[in-house]
Amino acid sequence: MKKVIFFTLLALMAVTNIKAQSNERDSWDIFVMPKVGSCYSNFTGVDNGEFKFGFIGGLQVEVFFNPQLAFDTEISFSHQGSHNYINPATKEPNDARLNYLNMDYLLRVYPFKGLNRFSLYTGIHGGDMVWCKIDNQDKLDYMNKGDIGIPVGIGYEFGHFAVDARYIYSFRKLAHDDIAKKNMGDAKLMTFALTIGYKIQVF
Repeated sequence: MKKVIFFTLLALMAVTNIKAQSNERDSWDIFVMPKVGSCYSNFTGVDNGEFKFGFIGGLQVEVFFNPQLAFDTEISFSHQGSHNYINPATKEPNDARLNYLNMDYLLRVYPFKGLNRFSLYTGIHGGDMVWCKIDNQDKLDYMNKGDIGIPVGIGYEFGHFAVDARYIYSFRKLAHDDIAKKNMGDAKLMTFALTIGYKIQVF
């Protein structure tokens, strides 16, 4: 009886694996994917900043042009910032906490025909700062609320689940007015994000 159960489990695992490996996409297949995870962010352009751990979550829509090329649109919320970066004016450490609504437009390539669960991508990242506190003081009105950057990442799928890791480099400086520029210098965001999502085919 134990042998029967054992070989039955092996057979089920083999069938599941074959189905997962043969999960080919067709042109104009469309998937939606809610996703959640964490981001690890810091400032460039200032001294001694420490990475801040934050939440990221959102929704992705993926449209396949062919089995190996897809276009993704994402909307997400993220909490970012920097611990203990050095204020250029006071030479004292400051703590920055920022909330963003993000839109990402990505071109995703599945480069290996025999491993169609693995992907590489890049594109354009846009962000809208909706909340900002530096040392627990509201500084949103002093900041550049819009952000633009380049994301680069990799993805891997197992069943309906997809794990995604990306790096985002922002081009726009955070400080908007003269007071903010004095206290933040040339600070820009850089972010690492790790998410997991559940893919649902809608077309």
